[in-house]
Amino acid sequence: MGNKNNTALIVLGCRDRERLRKRIERLPSLLEKVDILIYSGAEGEVDFMNKIYPVSTAIVENKSTTTLENLLFSKEIIRKMPWIKRIWILTDRAHRARVKFLAKRVFTKYRYEIIWVWRRFSINEWIYEAVRFVRHIMDI
Repeated sequence: MGNKNNTALIVLGCRDRERLRKRIERLPSLLEKVDILIYSGAEGEVDFMNKIYPVSTAIVENKSTTTLENLLFSKEIIRKMPWIKRIWILTDRAHRARVKFLAKRVFTKYRYEIIWVWRRFSINEWIYEAVRFVRHIMDI
């Protein structure tokens, strides 16, 4: 990491450890292309991320408990780094529509890209994501 493309990578936390593990497995191919790495999630999620893939230079954001908070708290960190122009957000396939919807509203002054990992999801996971998505639409 360091002075690559003026890019920050945010890894979003997740209560489901298997989903989170899949996101972390994608990190090695991305780290060489970013300037900063932010692990964003509840305290236990961030601890899990560091355990699976410890990065000494990762910035830890462990106050958030929702996807919207992940993005808002990470934005506050990025604001202190004026050279960052682009943001990559690492999540998974089921979560990406909701992340894209929220990122469009949070990162208005940045170029952003949703990077997602593929894996099969149960119908319950899809329903959960759909319900959360609708709740975000109603809240905003």
